[in-house]
Amino acid sequence: MILRTTIASNYNGQKMLYNALPFEFANLVARMERGQVLAPERVRRSIPLSLTATAWSKGSHLLGLGRSTELEPVVVEEDCDLFFYVCMNASHLADLKAIRGWRERSRKAAAFLFETWSSRVHYNRAELRLLYEFDHVFLFNKATITNVQYYTTAPCSFLPAGTDALLATPFPANLPRSIDVYSMGRRSEPTHRQLLEMAKQGEIFYVFDVGSGLQVKDFWQARFLTLNYIKRSRYFIAYDLKVGPKASESAGQEALPARLF
Repeated sequence: MILRTTIASNYNGQKMLYNALPFEFANLVARMERGQVLAPERVRRSIPLSLTATAWSKGSHLLGLGRSTELEPVVVEEDCDLFFYVCMNASHLADLKAIRGWRERSRKAAAFLFETWSSRVHYNRAELRLLYEFDHVFLFNKATITNVQYYTTAPCSFLPAGTDALLATPFPANLPRSIDVYSMGRRSEPTHRQLLEMAKQGEIFYVFDVGSGLQVKDFWQARFLTLNYIKRSRYFIAYDLKVGPKASESAGQEALPARLF
C-alpha cells in the first residue's frame, strides 16, 4: 500500500512556542490526508556539546557550509505520493538530514517555509540549496519569492496560512470575556508599560508573555491555552512587524502575520 501523504517537520527539535505553527499545520494536513507525521526528537546528550563544536557549527553556517542537524535520525519506511516538509524558517531545512530516504520514497515532494526574509536568505544559502530536491516550494511570505527562487530550480509560490477561527471564538457558548487585554509574542514596550501600570492599579486584567521564545512541553496544550486566552479576551493585541525584534529581520519588507486572523 502506498501512503497518500507523509508530512515531516522539525518542530520537536526546538520545542518553542513559535514552532506550534508548523506543529498545528503538519498535524492538520495529516488528519485531512490520513497521512503520517514524522517529527524527530532532539538528540539526547549525556555530555554537553563542547564550546569548540558549537563554535565550529556556527562558523560553518556563517561561511555558507550549512547548519548540522541535532535531531535523532528517522527512516521513511513506506512509499508515498507526496512528501511534505514543513518548517518555520530556512535554517530548519538542515534538519532534513535527519529524515532518511524521503526523496527515494516519494513520487513528489514539497516544502513549506513559514518565515523567510530577503535580508536573511544569503545567510541561509546552504540550506536553501537543499530545496533543489523538491518539486515545489511554498512560502508564507510572498515578498521573498524572487530572492528564495535564486537558490533553487524548484518553482516557488505563495501559500497563505489558514486559521481555524471557530477554535478562538467565544460563540456559541458565549463565554465571559474575563481578560481585558491579551498580548502574545512581540510587543511595543511603551504600550506594554502603560497596560502594565493599568493592571497594577487594578483597572484591567492584563495577560502577557513573561519571557522570550517560551519553551513548551506539549504543543497541543500550548495551542489550547493560547486559543482559550483569545476567546476570553475583550482585546487581543497583534503588532505590526515593524514593532519589536522582527523589525531588523524584516528590514522594511511587508508581510501579513498569521496572528492577525
